[in-house]
Amino acid sequence: MLSVFGDESGELGTLADYYGVALQDSKDRQALRYVKDIQGETEEDSVKAKEKLIEYCGTLSLPVTDELDCMKYINQRLEDFDLQYRTVDGVVCSTRDSADFAREELQALQAFFGEIAPPTSESLLDYEADLLARRTEFEERFCSELKQKYLDKINGYLSDFDKKFCTTGLLKKVDRKQAGKDRLLKAMKKADTSSLEKIEEVRKGMEELLPKFGLVQEDTAEAVQYLEKQKDKILNPKSGMDMIKGLGKLFKK
Repeated sequence: MLSVFGDESGELGTLADYYGVALQDSKDRQALRYVKDIQGETEEDSVKAKEKLIEYCGTLSLPVTDELDCMKYINQRLEDFDLQYRTVDGVVCSTRDSADFAREELQALQAFFGEIAPPTSESLLDYEADLLARRTEFEERFCSELKQKYLDKINGYLSDFDKKFCTTGLLKKVDRKQAGKDRLLKAMKKADTSSLEKIEEVRKGMEELLPKFGLVQEDTAEAVQYLEKQKDKILNPKSGMDMIKGLGKLFKK
């Protein structure tokens, strides 16, 4: 056509380019329909479908490149299968081998973590000490790419414990030393102090509790003072009655 008519204005060349592109797009759409029909349900099916697609493009005289929509489609499907394979317990592993290793560890890892309870508002420093020991054991025992996910959970428990331990009243946040003192006093007030014998038992028990509150003997002044007051009420019941009567007279006025 060019040899007969020439293309002085360039229109023939433009027309040929247009129909060439349009024809390739049409072939690409046909190849896309073809691969969707044969893609199957599994990754193995998709691998075979890609091989057949490449052969099919050859029958269409369609040059195979990753820019073709049909190739983008099947490549994305294979990437999705790969991502699915490398995802273990919500963690995307870097390779398939590391994903296989993570699956091998998963049951033991979840069993180990299942024995760790989250902190409560009543948890004391022995909870934290135990959790730190469990974290060390965890780090030494496990090494798959799932490890960091569960380490983050353990560290989250530690952080949550600190917040709970240092909150000793309604929205009252204090440092650990004061939190220990507040909690010790609260424990003394909950204890049975109905007799001198009971008070003595509580006093002895208080010594054993100090490490759990992060305290030493010098930090027990408030708790000891409370126990002394309870003791005084038992030894001097009349003074307590006089105080109640005095308050009654005050209100009558």
